[in-house]
Amino acid sequence: MPGPRLSGDARRPALLNPEGRLQGALVALAVECAALTGAESAAASAQAVCERDLRSLAAAAEGSVESQTARVGQPRDRALRVLLHDRGRADRATTTALVRVADAPG
Repeated sequence: MPGPRLSGDARRPALLNPEGRLQGALVALAVECAALTGAESAAASAQAVCERDLRSLAAAAEGSVESQTARVGQPRDRALRVLLHDRGRADRATTTALVRVADAPG
């Protein structure tokens, strides 16, 4: 399922590292937002990330970053795979992550 997108506007200098690539924290935030968007639409309730295993494949360098999210395993596992793509580099995969969610406290 498609997820959130970081447009070129989100890539202002304050959010880039010295090499001009997206800061790692911003990449992690994009992964978590994509996972929560998918999990909350499926569960119809607020969710929280309780586990994240993120792997960098390539730097997001050119265009907008888009996400894809898919459920992994059984629904009770509450695990999602998130893949980030750099649209400006022919949809090159930049990040893959396995994220586990739980009901948000509250």
